[in-house]
Amino acid sequence: MRIFSEWNLGSEKEIIREFYSYVFDLKSTAKFLIVVGFGILRFDIPLLIQKGVRYGYSFPQLNAFWYDAYTIDFFQAMLPANNFMFRGNSLENLVKEAAKAGEKITELYGSGEDVKRWYEEKKYNEIEKHLKVDLKAIREVDLTGTVSNILKAKLIKNR
Repeated sequence: MRIFSEWNLGSEKEIIREFYSYVFDLKSTAKFLIVVGFGILRFDIPLLIQKGVRYGYSFPQLNAFWYDAYTIDFFQAMLPANNFMFRGNSLENLVKEAAKAGEKITELYGSGEDVKRWYEEKKYNEIEKHLKVDLKAIREVDLTGTVSNILKAKLIKNR
């Protein structure tokens, strides 16, 4: 697992350059690339495109990269389980719903508010732990079919 951080790389520009260097290398050696996350279609990917353009990548180059990648966004996938509401649709709630559906997903560590506080306090190890645990939980959700199981459990319950 690779984390691109300001405290290790020194600036936002270096984070973006290192990130794109890494993913372009991955894509050049793979038949296809699958990007999995929570909320990535509404936040991470648009931000990475915007910052990429700011730091010297061309818009056509970034569009080609992102539109060729397969993207799984569990925020989008969980909308039916959250009555198609954005409010309350969070990774924390996905983990809670997974438990109700009988799935065992890694318990999360910290929240967005904690990350803000940890950053201000320069507790970068705490932020990295939070990120690693979130990514582990997302990977478990991806590999176990958790979202399908949650949706099935909700359908059965609502009959």
